[in-house]
Amino acid sequence: MRTVVVTGAGGFLGKLLVEKLSKDESIETILALDMKEPLESLGNLPKTKKKVVDITDELQVKKAIEGYQVHGVVHLAAIMSGLSEADITSAMKINMIGAINMMLSVANEATNPRFVFSSSIAAFGNVAHKATYNPDINGGAPDDRQPASTYGSTKAAVELLLANYSRKKLIDGISLRIPIVAVRPGIPSGAASTFVSDLVREPLQGNNVQCPVEPEQSVVVISPRKTIEALYKALLHMNTSQLGPSRVLVVPGISAQAKDYVESLRKIAGEETAKRVSYRKDPKIYDIISTWPSKMDSKLARKLGLSPDDSSDDIVRQFIEDYMPGANI
Repeated sequence: MRTVVVTGAGGFLGKLLVEKLSKDESIETILALDMKEPLESLGNLPKTKKKVVDITDELQVKKAIEGYQVHGVVHLAAIMSGLSEADITSAMKINMIGAINMMLSVANEATNPRFVFSSSIAAFGNVAHKATYNPDINGGAPDDRQPASTYGSTKAAVELLLANYSRKKLIDGISLRIPIVAVRPGIPSGAASTFVSDLVREPLQGNNVQCPVEPEQSVVVISPRKTIEALYKALLHMNTSQLGPSRVLVVPGISAQAKDYVESLRKIAGEETAKRVSYRKDPKIYDIISTWPSKMDSKLARKLGLSPDDSSDDIVRQFIEDYMPGANI
């Protein structure tokens, strides 16, 4: 039986992943790491040990996993794109030093454990607006890191460190470059990409919303369902020998314009719902989003069993099914 660690376990994706892992019969123990307040919202799940940990403190991280034979880690803990740009010091501490502490501690406590790092398409940076593919030959992504944001820079830096730890066989790493995750419930997360969630969620809940990018702005999006599927497969059911030395895997998403999501709202929820969206460009958000790929695919990811959502309609319908059950739509 296996012990797995999930950092950022009290966050949106962390909770979904821990819930899925708690139902897996091959897992004996889940160490759910996060700060106190997020962990309190996780609830009591089978096989799950909640541990309050500041990942920027190496001693706290070591103590949290001490004595456990860790089979794998999913490292989700980070501050998001908008907040990273506003507070570079915290971004470096949490997004970089926190990841280093996790890799160091797990490598010392276990033998070549699987380490799944939740990276981002923000690591691509100024290769935006090009279709980007993992080459089949050699696996992995090409050396295409040109991050144009603090968030993307921290993700790209950790990718490089994880590749080196993997080369040394200290961990068996996978960096998943994940597209914009939408639709998220609740309140904005501090991510520049939250606008995709906002322009779907808020009108469905009867609220007006301003989209901070132009209607024709294309972005690459993945649903929470597909994101959890990718993290789960990478942790337990993926052969890393095909990834090559970079250990980067581009997770496939769908490319659609902002106005496509409004049209999906119109189609699924009606004209009045779609009318709740207006457009007003926010330079701070646009300056970040415009440096991310507007179209991409990953032949290797598809070969390894990952697939994108079907369409913007699919993204909207999933949110309604998962977070607005019984809604009269």
